[in-house]
Amino acid sequence: MNNDKEVVDTGIDKVAFGRRLNAARKEKGMSSERLSELCDKNAVFLRHIEGATRLPSLPVFVQICNSLRVSPNFLLVDSLKWDDDDKISAIETRLRSLSPRQLNIAAETINTLIDKLLSDSEA
Repeated sequence: MNNDKEVVDTGIDKVAFGRRLNAARKEKGMSSERLSELCDKNAVFLRHIEGATRLPSLPVFVQICNSLRVSPNFLLVDSLKWDDDDKISAIETRLRSLSPRQLNIAAETINTLIDKLLSDSEA
């Protein structure tokens, strides 16, 4: 029996995940210490996640998303494979790459555009 720890390829881009986590935390004006308190984890552990040396467990991942009020897709978009065969999938992929603030702006813009297109088609 091999006593070495088995390395499991999660398919998650740790660098991109850490960078997005860091960006979301800073955008919310939150320190790593505050986020660690909200997630009931050590701040050093969260800095390791941001530094791409660790990944959170699923429960911690959910706590991070809830604490930062970000979509799991925002943190994972660089690791997920999307079917870009149609225009909706392509737009969705681009939207998933936005920060929460950028996504709010895009959603307002898209909703205004869709309302205008629908009202023009009814006229």
